[in-house]
Amino acid sequence: MEPKKSVNKKPIVITAAIAAVMCIVAVVVIFSVGSGTEKRLAEQLDLADRYLSELDYESAIAAYEAAIEIDPKCEEAYLGLADIYIEQGEYEKAAEILEAGLAQIDSEAIRKKLEEVEVLMAERERPVEEEVESEEANCLSLGNRYLEEQDYEQAIAYFEEAIRINPKNVDAYLGIVEVYIRTGQYELALEYAQKGYDATGDERLAEKIEMLQNGNITRSDGLVMMMTCYDDAGEIMYRHEYTYNQENIQDSISHYDKSGNLIKTLSISDNGQEREGYGYFIETGELFRISVTYEDNLITALHYDDDDVTVISWEITELDDNGNSVRSIRGLGNKVGNEDDIDTFEEYSYDENGNLIMTLRYDANYQLQDKQVWERDEQGHIQRYVAYDKNENIIWYYSYEYDKDGKMISEKQYDGADNLLYERVYE
Repeated sequence: MEPKKSVNKKPIVITAAIAAVMCIVAVVVIFSVGSGTEKRLAEQLDLADRYLSELDYESAIAAYEAAIEIDPKCEEAYLGLADIYIEQGEYEKAAEILEAGLAQIDSEAIRKKLEEVEVLMAERERPVEEEVESEEANCLSLGNRYLEEQDYEQAIAYFEEAIRINPKNVDAYLGIVEVYIRTGQYELALEYAQKGYDATGDERLAEKIEMLQNGNITRSDGLVMMMTCYDDAGEIMYRHEYTYNQENIQDSISHYDKSGNLIKTLSISDNGQEREGYGYFIETGELFRISVTYEDNLITALHYDDDDVTVISWEITELDDNGNSVRSIRGLGNKVGNEDDIDTFEEYSYDENGNLIMTLRYDANYQLQDKQVWERDEQGHIQRYVAYDKNENIIWYYSYEYDKDGKMISEKQYDGADNLLYERVYE
């Protein structure tokens, strides 16, 4: 027998050795490739951070995109890129990037960011009408604020802007009318009330037109700006106009004749101890000056002649401990307190809550001349104010109406035969 040959054993050993070396090389290559990817990814993320700190958004975007190209599952790159687009208001691009990220990796952070972007997109896509309404409401609010702050120029500007946005904005027209009423520009107030009514047909503007035309003009807060007196034939007899200071306290009254000519203006002031006021004759509207002094429980009032210097009558009023008038004495001439000059006496009565309910007026011989009665409800609101002659016949009376909050909404005057003489409606 021939011996067995062993020529194949060496090659096999050599082949196994080569295979082992190749495996080692492969492991080294794979490890080297993995280490290079992580390094390049980290470099791109670092670059993105640096560009963001320098506000170089374009370069930051490029760095994040490079990072995603290196590792499509890089959560940080998707979030960083989305934040840049959100900052720039490009919500659609941000959403697109985040959706691409979710396609690569199941990330709660990416999902939450996408929800935030969708909310931003929804808010931006609100109907244009809502934005316009918001702007209109803002202008109206600012107009009213400046009105109360007495910055009338700004108030007009914002009311006009509200009308530009919505030509049928009734409240804006009313605001402009109110500004011109408060500033005594009644012709402009009437012009805007008419313009607003033509545009809207709103009855509130129609009421303003009527008020401005009849000359009994009241501000929206109830302060009287003008009072016009008519005769039985409906002809103007005279009118009074009033002004107020920044604290909305009356500081002057002016008397105009039936032709609109200014007759007289009196200033009004009160420092707590002395007061400069006025009175007027109902038949003519003629004004006269009254100066008042306060001392202990007595008030002394002096009435002056047309020259505002000569005292023609006086009045001394006694007060109780609550400051209510109890009794007053009126006299003629300039000798204050002289018994021989006494013309009339008045006595006052109050309910248990201190509300005035009746006055009695007597002549110098203490004979009753007339009385006035205030009829009130349980809340103390005046329901009727009635004037009687000495025989208990009604001369005239006022009736009042209130809203549910107790604010007066109307005032009417009637004669003794229940004929309506005068009516005023408050907003």
